[in-house]
Amino acid sequence: MSDANQKAGIAWFTTAELLDYFQISRQMLWSNRNRLYRGIHFRRANPFNPWSSLLWRLELMEEVLGQRVAAFQRKVMDNVIHESSSWSDGLNR
Repeated sequence: MSDANQKAGIAWFTTAELLDYFQISRQMLWSNRNRLYRGIHFRRANPFNPWSSLLWRLELMEEVLGQRVAAFQRKVMDNVIHESSSWSDGLNR
């Protein structure tokens, strides 16, 4: 983190760290691209290299992804509960 970013309290995280924190795939991150803005939500690690890795502002990404991730996790849990109840119903027959 640069000195200016440290003084401002801005923390930037790698894509791998972001995916691990939210427990999402790159595809889910990519599906939200229309809601993300360069310089606000993400930036290049080396702004002079268009191929350098992306860095993300975790606190802003929580606003963008938080509700989507929570909704996705609820959907997954609903499916797990439904499948487990269907499975146990089969055992009781």
